[in-house]
Amino acid sequence: MIRIFRRYVPGSLLVLAAIEASVLFMAVYAGLLFRWAEVTGEEVVLVRFLPEVAVYVGVVFLVMFSLGLYQKEHFQNLETTFVRIIFSFIFGFFALSVVFYAYPPLAIWRSVFAVAFVVSIVGILLARYLFLRVADLDALKRRILVLGAGERAAQIEALERDSKAPSFLCVGFVPFPDEAAIVDSHRTLSERRVLSETARARRVEEIVVPIADRRGPLPVDSLLASR
Repeated sequence: MIRIFRRYVPGSLLVLAAIEASVLFMAVYAGLLFRWAEVTGEEVVLVRFLPEVAVYVGVVFLVMFSLGLYQKEHFQNLETTFVRIIFSFIFGFFALSVVFYAYPPLAIWRSVFAVAFVVSIVGILLARYLFLRVADLDALKRRILVLGAGERAAQIEALERDSKAPSFLCVGFVPFPDEAAIVDSHRTLSERRVLSETARARRVEEIVVPIADRRGPLPVDSLLASR
């Protein structure tokens, strides 16, 4: 886990982003090899086309990021991921068309553009498929800490256990003082640590407070320190 802007990002997700950026890069190069060399008979010099390649990779990658393809919550649903990838390239096509129209020197031949898009889609779908087979999907779930261990907390525990693909992973339950714990005793956490320290030590992204389980005043200072 790597902490970026107060959010924990799995290292495997950053590796995937780097791999997919490389796929986009190689897709444009493949289009140049397939069309430019074939039509002109000249050798493709990558440095010559580096600005065009950089624009293609940057725009498509930015669209993919904007559509949530690098948010952990969307990795559990293959259908949603597939649809987002397809729409990323549709929007990316229009975005690149605007860029090429506004600044013609960066334009890529339409035949090279077409080859690059096909190779990109196939390559990224393959990368996602392999990623889902080898990655630790639990690391992609939202890590929550439940403040309370009563009936409502037990419902959260049951939801996590019964759901086929829950989008969250509960790292533990912190019982309120004098509260009878209903959740699994192995998952209750000691109060010897300050709440903020517990959250940081367990890389917690959200602290959940089941309202019906509240006993006495909430530890507001500890909650604010955990932000």
